[in-house]
Order: sequence, then structure tokens, then C-alpha cells
Amino acid sequence: MRHKPGDRVIALSSSRSKRLQPRKKGTVYIVDDVMYCNGCGGQYVNIGVSSAEGNIRCGCGKSQMNNRRKWTYSKEFAPITEDYLKQLEAEENFEMCSIIKKELDSLV
Repeated sequence: MRHKPGDRVIALSSSRSKRLQPRKKGTVYIVDDVMYCNGCGGQYVNIGVSSAEGNIRCGCGKSQMNNRRKWTYSKEFAPITEDYLKQLEAEENFEMCSIIKKELDSLV
């Protein structure tokens, strides 16, 4: 999934390590920034968390500067849209449907 700064997204998983950008499954975040791996082109999302470390290593093995931010693969976040809600309904993922529906209703 591709995201852009300012998008409201929902975390599809929780962080597994304190070294990673903190996120909690089912929580809504606003995308602060995006970056792409110079090796594979994969997209990373920042939700406003800074980092003391100066670089990041992608799953493809490429290391690059991180602009002093923590990053998470964009696939770990879902868009809060009617189209994605319909996809989740088709997959019978009612837990996430409930959260996304509530968020969509709050935007109206």
C-alpha cells in the first residue's frame, strides 16, 4: 500500500521491538513523511517518531540515511477509505472494519 504525508492510516500490527517505530495494532495515525528504499523502491512511513540513529537497513539489505526518523514498511499500515473498508468486509475482517468505519464516520 502506498501512503502520502497527511494520510490517516491504521496500524495492521504492533511493534515487536523497542528499536522500531512504536505502533499499536488498530490505532489510527497520521503519516508524517514517507521515504523509499534506494535499492528495492519499497515505501516506508514515519508517524512522527524521531531516531538517534543515522541510518536504516531495508529488508533488501540496502542501508541508507533515515533523516533522524524511525520508519516502518508502509504495508504495516492500511488506508482509512471506503474502498479499503469494502475489501475488509469481503475478507470478513470485522475487527478492522469496525475501527475503520468509526474513523470514516468521525470524518463526516
